[in-house]
Amino acid sequence: PSTVKTGFRPGHPADDATLALLAHVAFSDGEVSDPELQLLGRVLPGRNLDQLRAWAKQAGSRPVALDAIA
Repeated sequence: PSTVKTGFRPGHPADDATLALLAHVAFSDGEVSDPELQLLGRVLPGRNLDQLRAWAKQAGSRPVALDAIA
């Protein structure tokens, strides 16, 4: 049977751009709600939720590099 790797690899340009897009969506209303934070926590497991919220606010306030996602 083949093994399929899943998940994001921080440091990989397309993955970083996709994660930034998720942060941007989560922060689009100027807040990162608890349900949005829980989703980000599932996408980036093992992260401290307070640090993850701070990252989402910071990353979500920057423009998204959509061309890097493709």
